[in-house]
Amino acid sequence: AMRAAQVERLLHMSALGTRNRAVSQYHRSKWEAEQLVRSMPSVHATILRPSLIFGGRAPFFDLLQSLSKLPRVPIPGDGQTLFQPVARQDIALALSVVLIGLLVMVTRRNAVSQVVGFLSIDNGISLAATGAKGMPLVVEISVAFSILVAFIVIGIFLFRIRERFDTVDLGALDRFRGDQQ
Repeated sequence: AMRAAQVERLLHMSALGTRNRAVSQYHRSKWEAEQLVRSMPSVHATILRPSLIFGGRAPFFDLLQSLSKLPRVPIPGDGQTLFQPVARQDIALALSVVLIGLLVMVTRRNAVSQVVGFLSIDNGISLAATGAKGMPLVVEISVAFSILVAFIVIGIFLFRIRERFDTVDLGALDRFRGDQQ
C-alpha cells in the first residue's frame, strides 16, 4: 500500500525498551516492526521510542492505581527504576505541533513563516518534555517570558531585514545573495 501511494517518509511510533531479544512479546513485536520499516529502501523513516504512554484503558496503569490505595505499594525491581509515563494526549499534541511547524517551514517562502515554523517545532519539543517530566510553575513562566522576548527580538530583526531588502520573501533574499556572489 505504501509503494502504491508512493510514500517517501514515515514516522513510526515504537516503544522504549524495544530490542531484538527483549523479554516481552510486545517489545519483540515492536523490534520486528522497526526492522520492517528500516528494510524499505525507498522510504525515509523516523522511529520514535517514547516512554510508557497511558490513557484510556491501560491494564498496567489501572493495576498501579489499584495498588496505590494499599497501605504498602510493591515496587518493581530494586526500587531504583524510574518511570516517566506520558499521557497519550501530550504525545499527540507535541507531535502535532512539531509536524505543523515542519509543514509551515516546508510550504511557506516568507521568512516570518520560517521563524514561526521553527518556533513551533521548538515548542512541540518543549511540550513533549513538559508532558514527560512536568515543570514547576516558575519554570513555565520563565519559558513563556523567554518566548515573548524572542518574538520581540525576532520582530525587530525581521523589521530590519524588510527595511534593508524591501522584502522578507526567501526567494527574493536568495536572488539578492546570488547578485552579491
